[in-house]
Amino acid sequence: MSSAFLYVRVSTDEQALRGYSLSFQEKKLQEYCSLYKIQVVDIIREDHSAKTFNRPGWNKLMRSLKERQISFPNFLLFTKWDRFSRNASEAFATIALLKKLGIVTQAIDQPLDLSIPENKILLAVYIATSEVENERRSLNVKQGIHEAREQGRWTSHPPLGYTYIYTSQGEKCLGIKENEATFIETAFILIAANPKRNVQSIYEQLLAQGMQCSRSNFWRILQNPAYCGKVNVPAFEDEPSHFVNGKHTGIVSELLFKQVQQTLKDKRKQTVITESLNPQLILRGFVYCPQCHKRLTGSRSKGRHTYYSYYHCQHCKHFRASADKVNQLFQNEIETLTVGEGYINIFHRILSHFLQQEKEDINRTQLLLSNSIHKLIDRIVKTNRLQLMNEITVEDFQLIKVDCERYIKQLAINFQESKKKGKATNYILKSTLRKLNDPGWFWSTADALNKRQFLHLLIDQEIILSEHPKMTNSLIWQAQMVYGVACQEEFKEPRRFNWVNELESINEELIAEIMFYEQSRCRTINAQKAQYILDFMVNMVLLVLRIT
Repeated sequence: MSSAFLYVRVSTDEQALRGYSLSFQEKKLQEYCSLYKIQVVDIIREDHSAKTFNRPGWNKLMRSLKERQISFPNFLLFTKWDRFSRNASEAFATIALLKKLGIVTQAIDQPLDLSIPENKILLAVYIATSEVENERRSLNVKQGIHEAREQGRWTSHPPLGYTYIYTSQGEKCLGIKENEATFIETAFILIAANPKRNVQSIYEQLLAQGMQCSRSNFWRILQNPAYCGKVNVPAFEDEPSHFVNGKHTGIVSELLFKQVQQTLKDKRKQTVITESLNPQLILRGFVYCPQCHKRLTGSRSKGRHTYYSYYHCQHCKHFRASADKVNQLFQNEIETLTVGEGYINIFHRILSHFLQQEKEDINRTQLLLSNSIHKLIDRIVKTNRLQLMNEITVEDFQLIKVDCERYIKQLAINFQESKKKGKATNYILKSTLRKLNDPGWFWSTADALNKRQFLHLLIDQEIILSEHPKMTNSLIWQAQMVYGVACQEEFKEPRRFNWVNELESINEELIAEIMFYEQSRCRTINAQKAQYILDFMVNMVLLVLRIT
């Protein structure tokens, strides 16, 4: 009695999940074997493309045959030749290999006797037709993408600062995502306006103000022409790679983008000095030499028993100070900062507003997770009903059930994590308020990176390390107002903070509260200055909340 392997294949995960196509092929092959009294040795099920033979099921079969773990059958059966392969050269080589093992390959819907030489022409037609279909589809996709790019349309995932929108004509295009776009525009402006400033410090400053972006992506953003309204058209056929004007609006001007590219190019030519995150040199980049007023660097020197860190000047070579003493002096001054009583209440209201939004987001997430779990359970029930009515096979039901149970398990884990996050809100409120109201405690508990972000948010000007430096005088005036440092009556041009105004509902109330509190301290400020103070306080909350 003859024996055979049955080979069934689909090319998409959706087909594999539902199993309809696999079941149809398998049923036809089983009926064929029953009709011709062929014993089925094994069934190989595959859900990968036939462009190559590098498929899990096929590889497993071939390993078993080569290692003689199973007896060789007489046939390898499948429904059509495109189920076997869509690559003519590989198909002929594989057929020859199987023939050496005594296995005849055969498609029951397209039977060919390959012992007749002329039938190999028909085999080539069957397989080449599928191969050509694949290549034509791939070429059409590439041509479509190329034409869309030539027209200035973005064809991949939207970069940070953009999102997909639809025009009134129903055309899909990039639209500016305001909160992210503001940070990106600020980054370009800061780099172009301060060509000598370290780009890493600008990145840390924006992180402190609420930007969410990895360091590597930040560098890609600075060099991506999409942000000045350009679209890259890759090389295609005989056309070289080039740029065209995009249909989307640029976040920065083309002139500003070119200025930043020149700045980055100049920086690459210079010797790169990486800002150290050594906790002993945390003020590096913020402290300046009292002799020549140049920025101090920092390094370690080996003593008899250990290493000692110093801030020193590489310009005049006449100044060096113990890092431990300077850091302690700065920490002592930070510990003297106290939040005014009126600002404590404002910090509490801002923080409560953000946490309330977070609670609402958690509730929405839990509702979404719960609905998704119920839908998956309903799907199992409905599929079971179909199986009982013999509309799908038991194997298909098991595939769907296992897949649904896996998703349900993961969703349940996410639901429990969401519940834990909701219960931690009260702790977050108390912990964050303490850090906001007691900068000294925040400074003593923060790691090096968070301290740097804290400094970028607070420090407004260089800290000159004189004999008795008053470091708190270098705080921006908004911080001096909030933390009770003597502040000049004539305010400097304020630093602008960019953030999404999520306090719109209570924004005017908070501004009025700031003005009233300052008036009680015999200091009159207008609504604009109160807004600047509120901006600073919101960024402080976002910084501390993000790292709590």
